[in-house]
Amino acid sequence: MNYKALIKEEPVILSILPTHRCTASCKNCCFGCTPKIKHIMSYGEITFHIETAVKNYPSLKVCVFTGGECFLLGNDLDKSINFATQLGLSTRVVTNGYWASTYEKAYLRLSTLVENGLKEINFSTGDDHQSFVKLDNIVNGIQAAMDLKINRPICIAVESHVKANFQKKHLESNRYLSKLIKNGDLNILPGAWISLRSHSEENNYDKENNVFFHTKGDDDGCDNLFRTISINPYSHLLACCGLTSEYNKFLKLGNLKKCNINHLYDAQFEDLYKLWLYTLGPKHLYETISIHLGHKPKNFNHPCAYCIESVKNEENVNTIKGLIESQIPGILLKLNSINLISNI
Repeated sequence: MNYKALIKEEPVILSILPTHRCTASCKNCCFGCTPKIKHIMSYGEITFHIETAVKNYPSLKVCVFTGGECFLLGNDLDKSINFATQLGLSTRVVTNGYWASTYEKAYLRLSTLVENGLKEINFSTGDDHQSFVKLDNIVNGIQAAMDLKINRPICIAVESHVKANFQKKHLESNRYLSKLIKNGDLNILPGAWISLRSHSEENNYDKENNVFFHTKGDDDGCDNLFRTISINPYSHLLACCGLTSEYNKFLKLGNLKKCNINHLYDAQFEDLYKLWLYTLGPKHLYETISIHLGHKPKNFNHPCAYCIESVKNEENVNTIKGLIESQIPGILLKLNSINLISNI
C-alpha cells in the first residue's frame, strides 16, 4: 500500500555529498572520510543530479554542498553553486575551513563563491577537527564571510560530547566571535555527535547541550525522512540526512544512474520500515524488537544510534520484518496526529 497521500511532506533540501575525501581524518567521522579517498563526483554528475532533482521536485528551496570536504572540488564547486543558483535554489556550503589559513586566502576563496551565488556557509569543528584544522582558520573564514556579506547568521557546528577538550565555550571566549554572537550574526550549534565505535563511548554524548534536544526528543519520529533529497558521492539516493547511511543499508534507496529519482523516492511511501521511523521513531523500533527478542534495550543518547543498532545483525532485521505489519495501527494513528498538528 502507498501511504503518500497521508504524509504531508515534500522535499525542501537538496543535499549533495560530492566526495568522502577530506583534509581531516576524524576518528569518529560518520562517513569515514580521509585524505586517502580519491573519488570525487564530476561536475557533470553534480549538475545532472541538481537538474533532475529540481525538475522533479519544485518544492526544493536549498542546495547544500557538504561531504567529506566540498571545497576539494576546486573550481567545480564554484560552477556547481552557479548552476544551482541559476535554477532558483539558495546555496549553502558545509566545511571544516582548511582553506582559510589566513584572512587573505579565506577572502579570496569565498569571494569567487559569492560571485557565483553562494548564500550561506556553515563551519564544522570540535575535538577531532582541531587535530587537523585550527580555530584560527574558522575565525579567518567567518571574518571573510562577514566582509563578503554572506547571509547571517553564519553557523558553526561543534562536536558535542561531555569529555570534549574543545567545546562551545572556546568559541564564545574569542573576542571577535563573541561580538558576532551578541549581535546575532553567528550561531554556535552543538553538532550531532554520535559515537560510531562503542556503546560505552556513546554515553559521552552531551544530550543536555545539543540543539537537537532543544526542539524534539529521542522518542519522536525522524523528520529528516521525506524532507531531504540526499545524494552521496556514488550517486546513491539516501533516505535521510545521511548521518548513518553507511551503517544502515536500508537508508540507501538506490543508484540514480540506474533508477529514476521519482521511483526511488516514492518507493519510500510503500516501505513500512521508513514509515515506522518517520512516525514512531527509531527508539520505538529498536525497543520493540529488543523486547520481542528477550533483550534488555540499551539506552542511547542520540536517536540515530537506535537506527544503527536496530539493523546491526540479521536477527534484528528479520525481527523487524516479522513485526512490521503489527505496527500499522500505531503508524496510522501517529500519521493522523502529525497531520492534525500540521493543520493547526
